[in-house]
Amino acid sequence: MGESKLCVLLLLSTAALASAQVEDLPTCLLAQRYKTLHKYDYQYETESLNAINGASMLGNGPKVSCKVEIEVPQMCSFIVRTSACSLSEVVDTSGNGSPVFAQAAGSDAFAVEMEKYPLKVLVEGVYNVKLYPEEGETTTILNMKRGIISALLVPLVEEDKNNYMPTIYGKCKTEATVTERQTIATAISLNRDLSKCDTFVPMRDQTSPLALISGMHYPLAQLIRSSQTCQYKFDDGNKHMTFGSCTERHILVPFSHKGEYGVTNIGKQGLTLLAISAHNDRIFDYNEVNVKSLHMEAVDDKSVIQDKDAAVALLRELATLPDNEGERRPHIFYKLVQMLRGMKTETVRSGISEALELSVPLTYQVLAQCGTPEC
Repeated sequence: MGESKLCVLLLLSTAALASAQVEDLPTCLLAQRYKTLHKYDYQYETESLNAINGASMLGNGPKVSCKVEIEVPQMCSFIVRTSACSLSEVVDTSGNGSPVFAQAAGSDAFAVEMEKYPLKVLVEGVYNVKLYPEEGETTTILNMKRGIISALLVPLVEEDKNNYMPTIYGKCKTEATVTERQTIATAISLNRDLSKCDTFVPMRDQTSPLALISGMHYPLAQLIRSSQTCQYKFDDGNKHMTFGSCTERHILVPFSHKGEYGVTNIGKQGLTLLAISAHNDRIFDYNEVNVKSLHMEAVDDKSVIQDKDAAVALLRELATLPDNEGERRPHIFYKLVQMLRGMKTETVRSGISEALELSVPLTYQVLAQCGTPEC
């Protein structure tokens, strides 16, 4: 599987609600969350699993963790740095059905790329989020950072009020409920139907920050049902976010049962505050020519080597595996899924007939968990 496929952003698309403090209106949606001349350090984690829910315990997908630093040199201006990143992927399934992750082959290179450049972010008003990446930043890494940015776009909320919030899917109608309140709302719950976002077309866009169901045309997008729920906690005195967690769910409707069972992708993201410190640096330089939106961009990364016969051989090995070697099944399955994710449409198509002759159930399960448009 291509390295950037593992990194395609899992989304914690937790964006903005209007401020309830009319007596102290901010100039942008983050002005009261992140104070000027301060640095905020967070631990960020995200994962995405493709599976056939209800039919098998096997799941497949990547996991990312990073330390994220948000520097605020000027009001509504942010410099985001990511460090100590790691990239892992599912390699096995435990006895209780939980995925077992191990470091991915491209983890070290991914960490270097994530740390190489800071990302400048300028927020104007409520909805206008502008990104200013450096010249050498790749689209894959920028997409990952887009997910982190959208995780931080959580201003003050009005109790029990629906708002359109900016996310990597565009403006999304969001139901916000205050679950704890002290001087301010210290805990909120967010719910949204991602199909209602104004620029979200599942399977044409990167459906989830790390989801691999992406790139298909609009009519096929209607076969996907997508939703998201988030939980956030805030400091009562300084109003910054101390914890955030989102779960994003995509299900292929024609193969689902009661909206629960079938071909699914479950994406999770989390942010935990580590530290806050003063930082007396007001410099915020950026190149206007490099401006990008919060919306994700498609990435094309297929393997140079396209070997249909190798994939068919793995499927044959899987289909004929003796019962007394069942412990090898998850490893072979994951290896086959990884191989398929790097294939072009014509390569996948050329091997389908042979695959179906070997095993119809295994073929469909592998294709579903591969999750790419080609599959």
